Amino acid sequence: MGNTILIADDNPPDLELLSQYFREGGFTVFAAGDCGEAIKLAGRHTPDCFLLDYCLGADTAEKVCAFIRGDARLSERPIIIMSAEPELAMRGYEPCVADFFVEKGDNYRKLPALVRQNFLRAAWNRGIYRKADLVLDAPNLRLLRGSYPAIQLSAEQFRFFSLLFEKSPDFVRDEEICRYVFSGNIPECRAAVHSLVYRLRQKLGPQLSRRLKGSRSRGWVYVQPRLHARPRPALMQR
Repeated sequence: MGNTILIADDNPPDLELLSQYFREGGFTVFAAGDCGEAIKLAGRHTPDCFLLDYCLGADTAEKVCAFIRGDARLSERPIIIMSAEPELAMRGYEPCVADFFVEKGDNYRKLPALVRQNFLRAAWNRGIYRKADLVLDAPNLRLLRGSYPAIQLSAEQFRFFSLLFEKSPDFVRDEEICRYVFSGNIPECRAAVHSLVYRLRQKLGPQLSRRLKGSRSRGWVYVQPRLHARPRPALMQR
């Protein structure tokens, strides 16, 4: 995942505050106060992600989004729309072809982590996501590994695996897994997750299933083994 983001907001204090938090979160930030400036910066720097206030002066983010989606270099980049008027922004959600929406006034400090999390999910939703020796094929819910046969997963298994894949090497607690995989809090969350892990391990087989580790206190984690280069053949002695 890249680390450049274009933030557009016509309120200077909000723009300054958002830029500060994203820089502290490890992003390179391009800041724009209106549509024209946002379009100019987007074309010049081709950011990896966009965080756009829906109302930008006399214009709306739709103008910037039209440029992004029409540019071959940018068309697949995630767009996150923010607004203090959710109903107004949601009407423009489809024309913007946006990936996510956040309401202004929420804790801005949480936004960099939220963007990183949703950035990866946007990559999965758009198609193929690669990491080390594995490839996640989101449209077909498949896991690919080199020349091995593809592993077909259920929707819940794929969502669970992709969540651990994204968070690795950090653990993910059962409660977060239930919210993401099962779309909400469910009774007997821990039992549901353990059942899901059991079925997924059967699908993955003995080698890959060892990469799923569980801790009663910390939750679950995907552990990527170190990939070793093939040893060179020994030289023949004369």
